[in-house]
Amino acid sequence: IRTQLNESVASIKVVTINQKSAPEEKLDYSRYKNTEKGRRVIAIGGLTLSRGLTLEGLSVSYFYRNSKAYDTLLQMGRWFGYRPGYDDLFRIWMNIDAQNWYAHIANAVAELRTDFRRMSANRLPPSRFGIRVKAHPDTLIVTAQNKMRSGQEFEHSISFSASGVETAYVAKDQLNQQNVDWVKQFIKERGTATTQKNKYLWSGVKKQAIAQFLAGLNISNLNMQFLPDHETGERPLVKFIENNPYTTLDEWDICIPQGENDIVPNFLINTGTDVLGEVACRSRQFEKTPKSASYFKLNRQRVGDTSDEKVGMSISQLAAVENAWKDELAKDPEKRGKSIPGYMYRKIRSKPLLTIHFIKAVEPKVKPDTMMKAIDIGTDPIVAISLSFPDFDPESKGKSVVYRLNKVALRDLIGEEEEEGDDTD
Repeated sequence: IRTQLNESVASIKVVTINQKSAPEEKLDYSRYKNTEKGRRVIAIGGLTLSRGLTLEGLSVSYFYRNSKAYDTLLQMGRWFGYRPGYDDLFRIWMNIDAQNWYAHIANAVAELRTDFRRMSANRLPPSRFGIRVKAHPDTLIVTAQNKMRSGQEFEHSISFSASGVETAYVAKDQLNQQNVDWVKQFIKERGTATTQKNKYLWSGVKKQAIAQFLAGLNISNLNMQFLPDHETGERPLVKFIENNPYTTLDEWDICIPQGENDIVPNFLINTGTDVLGEVACRSRQFEKTPKSASYFKLNRQRVGDTSDEKVGMSISQLAAVENAWKDELAKDPEKRGKSIPGYMYRKIRSKPLLTIHFIKAVEPKVKPDTMMKAIDIGTDPIVAISLSFPDFDPESKGKSVVYRLNKVALRDLIGEEEEEGDDTD
């Protein structure tokens, strides 16, 4: 090896790449196409390199540039190396600050890509879809201020207090069948159920069991509240349920509502009597999704209905909800005639609720061009879930994350919550 070292490096030249570089020092690879060793250089440069100049066969980079904008750093990152077959030999040298910058930007870009997939799944143009980019807590800016335009910085508190979460994007094919089997196993371990009207109810289920159940479900990342952490792969919502310090969230209610569609095969509920209970699927419509997608999308992104929110609540609590809603109507007469929205129940309820839905597709009633036929969904029951959190954090002490939002995202985030009417079977 030592005898070959000199020959191997002798053809390497150190060149400065900028606007004033001599013609023979320009990175013109075509002039060296038919030579034995090709063009072999140590290239040193500023703006010319940082604007995305391609260095063929680049394998080692020494990065020393003090830029503080996401877009500039990403642009410079394009020439970090891409020599096929030599991936294990790539070396990028930079100081610890730059390493942390790129780690933060990688997470922000991953979140942004997920938002783009949601936009595509919703078939919405950019003008109607809210886009957000996570801001850096200290040094970095998303882009230069003169390029920011309608973007505004907004501090979003991540708290699930008095909130509702649904999986409107549901798994299909084998992933869904795994969910059905997982639900059957989970419910079997819960023991005897009580009944509340047309719903099965289990009370006092420990939060660890809820977290374990959610962790075992196949949940599409298009359900925004279930986005996994890009570093650990774990879902922060599931970890919060398992490890949160709020005593109000220690024990959960579990509900399986009944519909008027087909019976879920090979699934019987222990009701504490001689007669085992069956589960009838709810009827729902589905919007069109790409054939290659691993999910189906429920119409209007609504899984349950408002009556689900009443499960596990006492008569006095339901009365308190009705009185609170009367106060709302007195303040805003335009709300008269509307049913009590779900968030009113979540403000009053004392325990969190997990609702497990078994769903069958039905033919679309309106806009058939944008909806899927039942035959395209299939006949197997589809699993979706809803989570209803009580108001366990009235002072909103949730973790704060700063995002740079466009106008649509800002409107969606701070606008009033819109509740759909009951989607009855």
